[in-house]
Amino acid sequence: MDGTFSFQSLASFERCPYAYRLDLTEANKGLYAQEFLDKVVRNAIAALNRRRICGHVIDKDSALSAFWNSWDLQTELNPLCHETDKAELLKIGEKCMTNFVRFVSGFNSDEIVACDLRGELQVPGGHVEIRVDEVCMRGNTMVLTKYVSEPGVRTRKDFENDYEMFLTLLWVRGNVPASEKCVVQWRLL
Repeated sequence: MDGTFSFQSLASFERCPYAYRLDLTEANKGLYAQEFLDKVVRNAIAALNRRRICGHVIDKDSALSAFWNSWDLQTELNPLCHETDKAELLKIGEKCMTNFVRFVSGFNSDEIVACDLRGELQVPGGHVEIRVDEVCMRGNTMVLTKYVSEPGVRTRKDFENDYEMFLTLLWVRGNVPASEKCVVQWRLL
């Protein structure tokens, strides 16, 4: 495996290398439902965070509008690769955006110093894509937030074995100005 990989593609390869290779063939061009939804939700959140940095208050209507704009754009750029229940996907996405609004209501947007950071970290055999949705400063502590659109319950063990979190911290330490303390939080939407 040489090249640049997302954490989703690494997880797919880890589950079944053969299936991962089949997914890369011409017949399977496009995104799987969860990958598509994740792009739509995270791009909508990035657009909303840029508005929050400018002092705008985010409400449910503006969040849903950003979601729909992102959905339309992603539909043009990255078609879904398999038949998918789009109505169910839309329902999940709208719930994610409603939860995002709940997370950020009453939050001091002055603390946000960056949003939608992207980079690559070199690892043996290639590079891994890194994406951080928000960077906030709270006193001398840098708080990194990644919003997760995947449904399901996570256990403590899931987070203890999360190599994405560890690699994200490594990338941040090398690419974002230092602070006394760095905290990574995953917000499950």
